[in-house]
Amino acid sequence: MIRTRSPRALVLTLVAVVGAALLAAPRPAAAATCGDPSNQACAVIDVHVTTDLPGYIGIDVAAFFADNPDGPASSALVSGNLPDGQLVVAPGTFKLVVDGTSWYGGKSFRTAKVITVKPGRTKINLDVPISGTVYQAATNRNGVHVPFVRMVFYDSVDPTEALGRATGGPTGTISASAGPARRALLIDPTGRYKSRWMSPRSSFASYGPTSNPSPSLDLERILPLPTPAPAGRSGGDLRGIISTSDGDYGRPGVFAFPADDDTNWVDWSSLYSIDTDGDEIGDDDHNEFVIRDLSAGRYKLRFGDGTWVGGTSHADATVFTLGETDVRADFTVPPHGDVAGRVRSTRGASFGLGGLLVTAYEPGSAKPLAYAGTDETGRFELSALPEKPIEIRITDAENLFVQKWVGGTSSRTTADPVTPKASQLVDLGDIVVSDGLVALSAPVITGARATGRTLTGQSGEWSRPGSYTRRWYRDGKPITGATGKTYVVRSADRGHRLTFGMTNSKAGYVTAKSLSRSTSTIR
Repeated sequence: MIRTRSPRALVLTLVAVVGAALLAAPRPAAAATCGDPSNQACAVIDVHVTTDLPGYIGIDVAAFFADNPDGPASSALVSGNLPDGQLVVAPGTFKLVVDGTSWYGGKSFRTAKVITVKPGRTKINLDVPISGTVYQAATNRNGVHVPFVRMVFYDSVDPTEALGRATGGPTGTISASAGPARRALLIDPTGRYKSRWMSPRSSFASYGPTSNPSPSLDLERILPLPTPAPAGRSGGDLRGIISTSDGDYGRPGVFAFPADDDTNWVDWSSLYSIDTDGDEIGDDDHNEFVIRDLSAGRYKLRFGDGTWVGGTSHADATVFTLGETDVRADFTVPPHGDVAGRVRSTRGASFGLGGLLVTAYEPGSAKPLAYAGTDETGRFELSALPEKPIEIRITDAENLFVQKWVGGTSSRTTADPVTPKASQLVDLGDIVVSDGLVALSAPVITGARATGRTLTGQSGEWSRPGSYTRRWYRDGKPITGATGKTYVVRSADRGHRLTFGMTNSKAGYVTAKSLSRSTSTIR
């Protein structure tokens, strides 16, 4: 279906997010009538929230169906001044979460307490350890934002327990409740940057409307960064103004490539309005860009839609030579189109599918044409695409879902190309992705932790059955020959800690690994 262009607001209001979640979450038929607390066939959960954050504002409380982690059945907004809320649901079993990371009676959806509600009112006091929020920008070592990063929050005691997730979006800025998490893993879904563990001190800023952003994450790039400029030629900024006949400047950015390399872009810029001092004052529907602090050298520019400035490809694009002073690059680009859609899981929900990477390719090409990320409702929009066929792939950095080519399966040969329309938005509707190989619970070690005694590795639960292999580890290193369900503790293990791991493999899926907690020190 093709519709006319709508405003491109990237920030969703809480009402919009909750509304989309309610539409997405599968539920009993009776739930459709449960929107009024006076309906005596419905159940009302009265919640009272207490935290260690006096005066907190805007905390969301949600009730999930106990057997479905994909989306909430009901939500309510509470604050430090108004800590009471109501969740109106159909009678059934539920799990409650505060601000997406603090689960009632547990550390995650898996371990949260199940509550059973009947018609009438159920009162629950939620005392949750909301100790701060993440408010950070992921950047590379040149200080340029890295888009679509994902941060996964983990418990400090049990490293297998993922407590929650947050996504950076097009600018790489992450803002989310930290909950009880004490460690965080930052992942770049494009694979250009190495994953990085963050400590509590570097990961979490103080909570509240006056909080300053915590330090940038400064990702380490896998691909080599540009070589330093020669002495006396420090380089500068590459900036400019674009114009387009359709007046639409909702492009995903301008990328600077070395003049002799069409694969590895160096840095990029969103589109802004620039004030008289050269500072960026916004990034929504503006037509100026600035790529700051480039090393001296020769560059070519490309938009996220694949348009090369001054040519049809990298080979014939205009070369911009940057020396000791800034360089301007003003140019005109042709009209373009956008493609949008909503990702849903095989269980029917979209809420909770934030942070999936959506990549557009020209048919037959391995080079990405444009990127987008899904928001928390599974919605995405690929902007500023040329009016020619593209193939679209949806991937998940944690392999929680199987990669999907739009119109087909996990294989690119099944992809059905989509053709954007100039000055219009092509809406693909719902796109269903399959669950991947995911450890729903970690393995557990039982038995006495002493030399000569036998330990048993008990399997955890998996989202899908597959072919399993097992391995025992000493201080994180594989023990030669220890690949069975049981392990006899050896003298060499004294003074060390043991771990049991399982690997699950299945054709068509990314192999997954799950580790138990480490034992106490072997005596």
